[in-house]
Amino acid sequence: MATDPLTAAVAVGAALWDGIAGSIAEKGVDAAQAKWRRFGWKKSEEKYKKRLIDLYSTTKLLGNPKSIQLNKVYTDVYALDQITAYRRLKIDEKTGGLQESSGLPPKVVRKPLLEIVRDRNRVYVLGKPGAGKSTFLKILCLLCCKGEIPRSPIFVSLKEWHDSGLTLETFIVD
Repeated sequence: MATDPLTAAVAVGAALWDGIAGSIAEKGVDAAQAKWRRFGWKKSEEKYKKRLIDLYSTTKLLGNPKSIQLNKVYTDVYALDQITAYRRLKIDEKTGGLQESSGLPPKVVRKPLLEIVRDRNRVYVLGKPGAGKSTFLKILCLLCCKGEIPRSPIFVSLKEWHDSGLTLETFIVD
């Protein structure tokens, strides 16, 4: 029985590949795992956190040319634990005061923002200019770096990112 040369070549190639593909894949996986282990993630994380502490542990106050420690000027921030945009108020005709007529949530509670952050996976910090949003995020970043909050921070200053001209992923890696 005559065999087509192309079919024979494909069969030989497939047999060779079946014989060596497994060892090539194993070597590649082993090399990648060895490189992953050698990288030194713990040392890299410590270096990254030290850099964040150096960058964000001080601030300048308006009118003061010297940098001061952020933890010396930071005070607790209290926030509402739920969105208040759904509240509906009406004017009470008898007293002239505001009265909640209906809506969600029925009772909004002020809590320390750090407590809210520790209890939730995601938090949206909204506020007027100068309300302390950036300062709070810097304090939160420092607390994570010091191990008081068990999370790894990625602090991205929007101004620094914009000025860099890099993509967000490249900026974070740098």
